Amino acid sequence: MPNWYEGGFPDRELVVMDLLKPFLDLVDVLDADGDPVLDGATPRRPYVCTVLPNDYSDRLPVVRVFRAGGAADADIKVDPAMVQVAVVADSREDSWKLLEYCRQMLLSFHDGGTVTRTDGSKTLIDTVSEMVGPAQFAELNPEKRFTQLNFRVTCRKPRGGPDYQKIRESLT
Repeated sequence: MPNWYEGGFPDRELVVMDLLKPFLDLVDVLDADGDPVLDGATPRRPYVCTVLPNDYSDRLPVVRVFRAGGAADADIKVDPAMVQVAVVADSREDSWKLLEYCRQMLLSFHDGGTVTRTDGSKTLIDTVSEMVGPAQFAELNPEKRFTQLNFRVTCRKPRGGPDYQKIRESLT
């Protein structure tokens, strides 16, 4: 990118992943007997991603975050992104339970809040609102249980960035 470019709106998939990750790190993944599932010597936590990996069934439960649309409003410098959060787990009960957990953590940002990002930076969320409630789509993955819901996650364009209109005009 040119040296004058400083980005625009925050990547909402990554913001939502960073929002959920600390809460998912508190979840113990248990086997059918109620014993902790270990990956080596480490207790398994739900895996969060933007794209299901090929070996996702070996990592269950998986939380997938996907931006599904939305459009920036340049006049007021906000970007209300539609973000889908989906869970794939071994059972219907596990999928619904983890999806509801994620739902409540996202809804806790209804009045906004700050997300500490993986890189240590901070991103301000204006608001989070549910657009489409939980649904299960078993026919998409009959072996595992896939549940999803959609949120609008609104962020503002960071202040103090370059005036891209002036830069554009200076380049023509």
